[in-house]
Amino acid sequence: MKILILILILITVFAFSSTPAFAKKDGDPAGWSKGEKKGWDGGELPPGLSKKDADKAKSDAKKAKEKSEAEAKKAEAEAKIKKDKAEAEAKKAQAKADAEAKKAKAKAEAEAKKAQARAEAEAKKAKG
Repeated sequence: MKILILILILITVFAFSSTPAFAKKDGDPAGWSKGEKKGWDGGELPPGLSKKDADKAKSDAKKAKEKSEAEAKKAEAEAKIKKDKAEAEAKKAQAKADAEAKKAKAKAEAEAKKAQARAEAEAKKAKG
């Protein structure tokens, strides 16, 4: 019975006492004071978290690149549409100008024929 009480007392003492190896000091996590932090490579974040952050940054950069490429393609398509529209308007204006020039030439030729006919008529009148 004495042994049982002694074991019970020892268990109680160990249960309510803290070990100095895992004692927190100045807000540091348990075990912080024990040795070098391997795997952190001198970084501020643990390897898994730093990889996660790096992967997120890589993913964000890829999305930004895809977005800028899409915007560039859209701008390029809009520029092509504007160029094609301007070319079509230029062709239309050229055709209109050609038609007006042809009409003006025909009118000038008709007036020249009338003037020549009048001149010939006046010359006949003067002769005769």
